[in-house]
Amino acid sequence: MPSSVAVASSSMAAAARRFRPFRELPYPTGLEATLAKEAEQIGCGGKFSDCTLQTRPRATSKSRTWNPKRARGAPAPVYVRFREGKTDMACLAYEASGVYFKASEVKTMADTVASHYSENLQLADVIAQSLRSSGKDLDKLTTTDLATVDEFHIRGRKATLELAAQMNLKADSHVLDIGSGLGGAARAVAETYGCRVTGIDLTQAFCDAARTMSDWVGLGKRVSFKQGDATNLPFADKQFDAAMTIHVAMNIANKDRLYAEARRVTKPGGVFAVYDVLQGEGGDVLYPVPWARDPSISHLATPDQMKSLLVGAGFKLLDVHDSTEESQSFFERMTAQMAKTGSPPVAWRLFLGDDFSTMARNQVRNVTERRIRTVSYICAA
Repeated sequence: MPSSVAVASSSMAAAARRFRPFRELPYPTGLEATLAKEAEQIGCGGKFSDCTLQTRPRATSKSRTWNPKRARGAPAPVYVRFREGKTDMACLAYEASGVYFKASEVKTMADTVASHYSENLQLADVIAQSLRSSGKDLDKLTTTDLATVDEFHIRGRKATLELAAQMNLKADSHVLDIGSGLGGAARAVAETYGCRVTGIDLTQAFCDAARTMSDWVGLGKRVSFKQGDATNLPFADKQFDAAMTIHVAMNIANKDRLYAEARRVTKPGGVFAVYDVLQGEGGDVLYPVPWARDPSISHLATPDQMKSLLVGAGFKLLDVHDSTEESQSFFERMTAQMAKTGSPPVAWRLFLGDDFSTMARNQVRNVTERRIRTVSYICAA
């Protein structure tokens, strides 16, 4: 599931070029330019037709963090924040072109990721209607009934329970699910182990639906969901006995921050379990895919990079499992079923629309040609 991400976007560079030439005006008096530390939360990857141009600040003492050399040499945008009185205007700056995009007028990368997964904001209503159409009674639902729609990752509940089996969970455990989506994995873990699970997700529509669906199956008191940023978790240090993340980091460029935050909120000795899609050795990913319609919101790490990221965040690697062959079988079965019925599984169709059939075919090629791999990591905090 989705989280806030930084972007180094070629589309942004192209947008900047479209706005040239420009007339350089004097440095705006009284403004202090500082590089925004939370650049990933200002990042954008979308439409630029409504952006406002700002002038490039000149290198003066009032712009002490402005670095022209870095700006000219960097393929990514330089992030700058202007402050004047109570004004706090975040901008994306291109030194080479002098173009600034006001953050308030740009579709942010976080918005882009969220909209990729939630074009239909009334998710619970749509899912309820689909369940009723299939003959289900909402007053008698079980988590098994929801499994076809609420575990939005490769291999579904089977993969969730395999991961959870290695997390040393007990009835009094408090687990964090980073990128909880519709809450399927959280509910599966809470029901199986009798523990509490807190989910956090970038997409508010997912959090709302997750709460409603948890009430449907009587798990509303054991699971909770909060909208938030995986790279800036709104939780105290060492708050959770264990943590997990399933198919989330593919949309997150700032992975070192993601895993550092997971380490911060996990108690010493607690297990952090990761199951993700990684960049394979077979070449570039073919798009569209379920987590991205184009490369602008896709940020895959390689298996070697993942190990370095997790160890660098302070975790000890306990186990690594490559499930790529099983994932290949999963997509082959799915595409065969789609060919037979003429339609994709309800969950995938609800969230990803009519082009999911293309996504599924691409995934068969991606995994068969090892353009992607699915790998899980079990770590100790």
